[in-house]
Amino acid sequence: MSTKPTLKSIAADLGLSITTVSRALAGYPDVSPKTRERVRSAADRVGYVPNESARRLVAGRTNAVALVLPYPSDEAYDPYVNDPFINELLRHLSHALQRLLQIDLIVSYAHRHDDMLNIYQRFVRGHRVDAFFVPRTQVPDPRVDYLLENGVPFVCHGRTEHSDEHAWVDTDARSGFAAATRRLLELGHERIALLNLPTEYFTSTLRASGYTDSMSAAGLPVNVASCDLRMESGYQTALSLLQSPVRPTALLCGTDIVAVGAMRAIRELGLAPGKDVSVVGADNLPLSRLLEPDLASLTYSYEDISAVMVDMLEHQLVERTIIPDHHLFDFQLIERESLGPCVSH
Repeated sequence: MSTKPTLKSIAADLGLSITTVSRALAGYPDVSPKTRERVRSAADRVGYVPNESARRLVAGRTNAVALVLPYPSDEAYDPYVNDPFINELLRHLSHALQRLLQIDLIVSYAHRHDDMLNIYQRFVRGHRVDAFFVPRTQVPDPRVDYLLENGVPFVCHGRTEHSDEHAWVDTDARSGFAAATRRLLELGHERIALLNLPTEYFTSTLRASGYTDSMSAAGLPVNVASCDLRMESGYQTALSLLQSPVRPTALLCGTDIVAVGAMRAIRELGLAPGKDVSVVGADNLPLSRLLEPDLASLTYSYEDISAVMVDMLEHQLVERTIIPDHHLFDFQLIERESLGPCVSH
């Protein structure tokens, strides 16, 4: 009968101390990357499985990070899953977390929006997780306020009114939307409307500012409408704008989710997206390539953003404190068939 591998047997085999082997497997930065890799390779080779309960009890950590999401009501249901953006972010965060080996990602849904903070409180008070990823940040954000007050490590996707005090990764929405608006102006569009995100989101103001900057610089009036994060909201808002006496020739959308609804409204009125009315989305979600015509969209690397978020989180977990790291990514405009020159004046 073969002997079950232990920290002691691995340490003896490698000529290292048990402490070094233990800290290498836990990913501590005081162990060199070369040694960590050597120890992990040896552990994999002999099939070492740590006693998770004992290790967590000694370390005082759960080795779990949470992401809490609102569960949509029946009225907010959309046929394309609940939130394609969150699905894409989750997919890449899960992949990036694999590098940390023994860190689990727990996803929880609040069945009523008011219950979301209660879930944060329950997780923190019950010591169920070590940290949080916080998406869809708002200007005043109760989740961020609570985590700051309680000294719980977290990383935001987006900024808040307390951005200087916490870690965040974000896109340069102001610059990106200014550039997208300038591109539409270069194509001859003057009646450009912005179908923006809900006003409570921090990034909504940045998107509107970028659009307004470019329109004002061109001496043109702005036309901003706020949409919910639903395709139906994009459809209804675009339908209203396109039925106005002077309809827009281009719709710049705060997200691809809204843009899908806008393209439906264009077709319903007997118009052609990309020819009669140009449409530009944001986030370059997988659904943007399933449309006819293909949706032009502002994009960035979900893989790069997720890797940075995990790096920031790892730093906080090691130090066991909140560290206000910041990283801003640029938007890039991918021009597809829904973007074309203005043919109507």
